[in-house]
Amino acid sequence: MDADRSESVAAAQGRRSWQTMLPWCAAACLLAAGTLHFLANLALRIWAAQDGCIPDYRWALHLSWKTPFLLALIVVDALFVSRFVPAARSAGMARGRAIALLTGVAATMVVAYGALNYATTLTWWGKNRWGFARAFPSGEIEKRSDMRNDEVEYIRLTTNVDSFRDDRWQVPAPQDGVNRVLLTGDSTIYGLSITETRDKLDAQIERRLRAANAGKWDVWNIATAPASLWYFSESIRRIAPAARPRYAVVYFHCDCDFCFMDAQAALADKPDWFYAAVRVTGLYNDLIRAESAPWPFSRLMRDPPVLAAGIASLTRLLDFAKAHDFHVIVFDAIGPCRDLDSLRDRPEVSFLTWRADVGLPCGKGDTKDCRFYDNPEYGFRSGHLTAKAMGHVADAITRHILELEGRRAPQPAPR
Repeated sequence: MDADRSESVAAAQGRRSWQTMLPWCAAACLLAAGTLHFLANLALRIWAAQDGCIPDYRWALHLSWKTPFLLALIVVDALFVSRFVPAARSAGMARGRAIALLTGVAATMVVAYGALNYATTLTWWGKNRWGFARAFPSGEIEKRSDMRNDEVEYIRLTTNVDSFRDDRWQVPAPQDGVNRVLLTGDSTIYGLSITETRDKLDAQIERRLRAANAGKWDVWNIATAPASLWYFSESIRRIAPAARPRYAVVYFHCDCDFCFMDAQAALADKPDWFYAAVRVTGLYNDLIRAESAPWPFSRLMRDPPVLAAGIASLTRLLDFAKAHDFHVIVFDAIGPCRDLDSLRDRPEVSFLTWRADVGLPCGKGDTKDCRFYDNPEYGFRSGHLTAKAMGHVADAITRHILELEGRRAPQPAPR
């Protein structure tokens, strides 16, 4: 009887000790989950900054409100651990068992967090065959009231397997007598304010080239958003060997495309699990926020290192174009960008502008730079173009391509 009573008392004490520790275990779960989330976010921000930022500007991604919050969490964790073991012992739990319990809770949260990464990640999110992050899922979708700009009621997107807003391409492109053009840019060229596929710049250029009876033409739209000069150059350099282009067109905005950080560079070429972690930890939003408000830096695009990095990216593209025998056309969106003057004499590149090559006024008062949001016929407040303005740009680019075609040396007749 005494032995049974002793066992019953011990069991009751054990239950009371576990009941006493249950709130502590719940708190340990919350602290472990929060710490792991913000620690993973910081690690990913450091990794993304290493690849996506100019070296002197990486602090803009390293430092955010999440960094001091993580430090505060670590302090709270240390205080919690220092109180957890004494609380367990006072509840009748041995020190070794208390430490094992705390370790088990933390390990469980690590496993659960890893499972959450994959369970909650969009299945299409990842990289395409050229290593760039996908902006949208593949296939046909209709986006209503696009939250990125809220300028149009809907956007009907048709994307290919690489998430570019274009038809399916045969990769590598066959040598079938088709003249190909690569068109790159950011959200304007991706068409985030263009509701129908037929009104995008690539489609309009393609129709005009084909109508000119100058041979067979195919324009590949490889734009994505957000993006800057790094992506413009790198996308053409990576995709050109497969596309075998005759021309490459860069839609360039002098006010926006010199950047200390390119989100595409930060996300490119990562392992598959990285993209799941990006979504779960909120890194994608961190990239967008840092790009628009790069604290602790007060200046954005006009710093000499930022300009130098952008010019170097475009220079690499021109060197590549020269080596691979295609011509680059840069359409300066708001007018001649003086920062690119050192490249204007190179024979493998042409620079076009709205005022000089479209020949129409581009804004209220027609100021020095084209501000399309001043004229609702041509643009929105974001700087995105309307379908009508896309048509004018397509006219200018098509005319220039046909002029370049007329200057090309005739190919020798086959023997």
